[in-house]
Amino acid sequence: FLFVVAPPRILVQPQDLLAVVGTSVSMDAIVEGTGPMRYQWHRNGSVIPGATSPMLTFPSVQLGDRAGYYLAVENDFGSTISRVAQLEAFVAPVIETIPDILADVLRPLVFSVTVTDANVPPLNLVYSLAPGAPTNASIHPVKGEFHWTPTRSQAPGTNLITVQVTDATRPILNHAVSFTVEVNDYIELTLGEVPLLVGGTNNVPIDLVSTEEIAG
Repeated sequence: FLFVVAPPRILVQPQDLLAVVGTSVSMDAIVEGTGPMRYQWHRNGSVIPGATSPMLTFPSVQLGDRAGYYLAVENDFGSTISRVAQLEAFVAPVIETIPDILADVLRPLVFSVTVTDANVPPLNLVYSLAPGAPTNASIHPVKGEFHWTPTRSQAPGTNLITVQVTDATRPILNHAVSFTVEVNDYIELTLGEVPLLVGGTNNVPIDLVSTEEIAG
């Protein structure tokens, strides 16, 4: 009988990972060779107790998990080690709750969105509005200042607006919060201009526009 035996060889190397704190991620390797294989993961050069399979799982990533990881594999005919895969971990930004708002036609609505960023150094955050926001609403991409002046055609109405914040270089780090802006009914009274005759009876035209039914 002819038996072909081979030392372990790593076909697919473990890859670098970018993870959000609190999420679950894994890194692994695909190895060929004559079994049985013995596996051992290392963190920054030190053995990780119990990490003896081709896959290394982080059930809930923490900032302290940032490190370089590699897999050592051996069988009865040799051994090999993988490349060092880097795990980067960051805390996702959190937008503070935005309360629902009552707004009036032609009155500017302006406020700043507050975000908590626990990362050091801080993330490079970019603010935006999700699709579906009023067409004339905007938010400053860097300062997070929201602006909207409801027009006559937007009253009355209820508008669901979603504010998003995303790290410019790591889009996986993001958060979104929705709030409602209710635009009130409005009544607009406009007086026309006519020349007035002294001692005479004069009529002044009045234009009345209302989104609410007027009785009488």
